[in-house]
Amino acid sequence: MRFREIKEAFGDDGWDNLISKNMSSILSGGNLSPDLMKSLPDLSGKEKSPSPSSTDTKTNSKSDAVGFGKMSGAGHPSDELIQFVKQKEGFRAKAFWDYKQYTNGYGTKANSRNEVIDEKEADHRLRQKAQEFYDIVVKFDRAHKYGFNDNQLNALTSFVFNGGPGWLNQVSANGKRSKEQIAQAMLQYNTAGGKRLKGLDARRRAEVAMFNAGSNNSPNSNVA
Repeated sequence: MRFREIKEAFGDDGWDNLISKNMSSILSGGNLSPDLMKSLPDLSGKEKSPSPSSTDTKTNSKSDAVGFGKMSGAGHPSDELIQFVKQKEGFRAKAFWDYKQYTNGYGTKANSRNEVIDEKEADHRLRQKAQEFYDIVVKFDRAHKYGFNDNQLNALTSFVFNGGPGWLNQVSANGKRSKEQIAQAMLQYNTAGGKRLKGLDARRRAEVAMFNAGSNNSPNSNVA
């Protein structure tokens, strides 16, 4: 069931309850609680299929992307992507050394090694940087004529937010790989400081799930 259908099915009050009980699962790429899933009306007219195994990455791709793929307008990252990045990066008020730069807020570069910012400023910087990376992904898409849909644009925005614009050319072999090959290659970017990190493993799987998920919109519909 798609994100928009779930929200409409619950209504405003029910939606608030759903988010409060399931936010951590939604943002980490997990499934909604069984009780809430059972209470959803059948919007497709088809019988619900059994929940996929947690070890089946292909089958899990769409369910893992719940809450990450809603589109919020042409030409910019979705609000759900912003929340996803916040959850993955975490908030740090004071600048700290993060492998190659001083970082604070939600994973953005600090202006100095001793800088301290509040969450409002951190949110502003995050959205500004996410837009910058989104625009880079859009330009890349146009240059190589991939025809990325909204979900793919958002997934790649999160990907390059984490590793920088250089990752885009690397993961695509400078535009020579197919979409399927790009998705597989993204999973390999799970190390920092020469060590494989569980947090990066989880983030890459969530991004790939988003990349492989269907979109309500046609390719490039989120590009002005």
